[in-house]
Amino acid sequence: MLSRDQKCLAPVFHSIPQDQVIKEGGSVSFKCTVHSQLSCWSVWDKNGIISIPSHRIVLTESSNTKCLKITNVSSADSGFYRITVENDHGRVEASIQLKVAVGSQGCSISTNADNAPIRVKRQLMKHSTGSDMIVLAGQYRSSSVTSLKVYSNGKMLDEDEITHVIVHNHYVIIIQEYNTFGMTNYCCILQSMSGKTTGMVAQVSTNKDSNMLPPIIVEHLPPLVTSFEGYETDLLVRVECNTAFTYVWLRNDVVIEDCHEFRYTDHGQGVLSLRIIDPFLLDSGVYKCIITSVGGSCKSQCCVKFEESICESKSLPQIMLYPQSYVAELGSAVIICAHVTPPNCNIEWKICGSIIEKNNKNFQMKTNADGLHFFFINNVNYNHCGEIQCMVTIQNHTMTTTAFTMLTVMPCISNKRLLPDSTVVQEPYFLNIMKNFRVFTGTKLRLEVLFNGYPEPQVIWMRAGRPIEDTNASITTKPGHSILTIDGINANQSGKYAAFIINNYGSDIMSASVSVEGPPDPPSGKPSITLDSQGMIVTWCGPPYDGGCVISGFLSK
Repeated sequence: MLSRDQKCLAPVFHSIPQDQVIKEGGSVSFKCTVHSQLSCWSVWDKNGIISIPSHRIVLTESSNTKCLKITNVSSADSGFYRITVENDHGRVEASIQLKVAVGSQGCSISTNADNAPIRVKRQLMKHSTGSDMIVLAGQYRSSSVTSLKVYSNGKMLDEDEITHVIVHNHYVIIIQEYNTFGMTNYCCILQSMSGKTTGMVAQVSTNKDSNMLPPIIVEHLPPLVTSFEGYETDLLVRVECNTAFTYVWLRNDVVIEDCHEFRYTDHGQGVLSLRIIDPFLLDSGVYKCIITSVGGSCKSQCCVKFEESICESKSLPQIMLYPQSYVAELGSAVIICAHVTPPNCNIEWKICGSIIEKNNKNFQMKTNADGLHFFFINNVNYNHCGEIQCMVTIQNHTMTTTAFTMLTVMPCISNKRLLPDSTVVQEPYFLNIMKNFRVFTGTKLRLEVLFNGYPEPQVIWMRAGRPIEDTNASITTKPGHSILTIDGINANQSGKYAAFIINNYGSDIMSASVSVEGPPDPPSGKPSITLDSQGMIVTWCGPPYDGGCVISGFLSK
C-alpha cells in the first residue's frame, strides 16, 4: 500500500489525447502532458501490444510531453491505444480509440493531421457599392469543405445572396445584399467538417466612398527580429485603409506563397501577420509586406535572423495545457485557460494580434500558484473574434513559448437580454467549499457549488483547465446553484476539478481534487511454483496462496 507521500510523487496527467477518426492515408498524433517530480518512463501500446517505432510510427517525448505519431494511416491501425507513464512511486494510464475511415466512409473526414483551424487570409471588405447593391468579399484557407452562415445586423442572409467558390487553394466568399444605407455589421460563421469554427466580421458603411485614400502603416515591422531555428515566428504589421486592399509578403524580394509553412493571416482591424511555422537558418533574410488598394500602396520591412538553438530550448517555459477554442454569443463571457511550467513565468495575452493591457474593464487575468492561468473576457463583441495567443516568457530569457486558440463570436440568436442597469452590483463569490473526493471506477461523482453575484454569474466547470465535455457528464445550473454529475466515472477522469463563476464585475474560482481508484491490477505473467519430492509447495510466485488448490495433479494440502 502506497503512503500518501508516495502517491504525491506518482506521475499525474495534465492533459490526455482524445479519440479520433482519421481518413485512410492521413496522419494522426496522440499527445499528452505529464507532471512528475521524479524521472519517469513511458510505454505506448495498441490493443495490449507494445508500439515499436518504424518509418510510419514515431515516438517523441520530453520531460513533460509524450507523443505518438502515425503517418499513412491504414485500417490496420484502428484500435485502442494506451500510454502508461510510471516512476518508482506509481503509474498512470490513458486510453484512446483510433478509427480509420476507409473508402467512401472518409468523404467527411479531414486528412489534415493536425486538424488545423480555419485561417482567414482576408477579412470581409467592401468592394463596391451600387445604387441598389453592396458587394463584400473575404478569403480563407481550410483543410476541408466548409459550411457557412452569414448574418447582417443579426439577420441570417439567404443562400442566393452568398457566393462560395475556391480560387487557387483558397475559399472566397462574396456577399451581395440590397443597400440599406448606413452602418451594417456583417458576421460570417465558418465551420469545417472536422468541427473547427471561426468567424469573419466587418462593420461596413454602405454609403459610397468619396475619397479613395492610400493605405497607411500605423505599426511597422521591427527593424530586426532574432529567433531560433525550429521555433514559430510571427511578423506583424498594422495598417489603416478606408477601401478594400490586398497584401503580399516577400523574402529577399521574392514572393512568399501562402502555405502551411508560411501562413498569411488577416486578424482584422488592419492587423496582418506572416507566421513562419518551422524556420530554418536559410529562412533568414529581409522580409517585406506590401499592401495595395485602389488608392495606392505602402510597405514595411525588417531583417529576420534565425540562429541555431543550442541550449536555449532547455530553459524554455512549457505550456502543459493549451487553451481551448470557443464559440460565444455577443454579450456573453468567456474563460480561456493555460497551464504553464515553471509556475512563475511571465504571461501575456493577445487578441487578434493586439496585446491585452491589464486592468482593462472587459478583461481579467488570474494566476494560480500551480501555474494555471485564466483569461476572462466579459461582454464579448465582434472585435474579439479571431485568434487568441498566450505568450509565456521567463525573466531575463530571450525566447517566448506561444499557444494559439480561436474565439468565434456570433450574433445573439437565443434572444437573451442583458440584465437591466442597477446601482446594486456584486462581484461573484462562493457560499460553500468543495471537498476532495476519492471514488471507485464506475461510480457516480457529484460536485456542487453555491454562489452569489449580480448580474447573475456565468458558471463553467473544468477539469485540468479545460471545459468538461465528457459524454457521461451533465451540468445543471440554476441561479446561485450549479451541479456537475459524472455517471460511471473512469480513471481518465481523475484530476483537478474547478468551478469558475464570472460576471461583468469580477470572478471567483474554487477547485477540488478527484481521485478515481479501481481494483488492484492482475498479476503480471503466469504463476510459478517449485515442488519437493512429496509434491508439496516449496516456493510460490503469484497471487496469495490459500493452501487449498490442486497444482499439476498434486494435492498440496
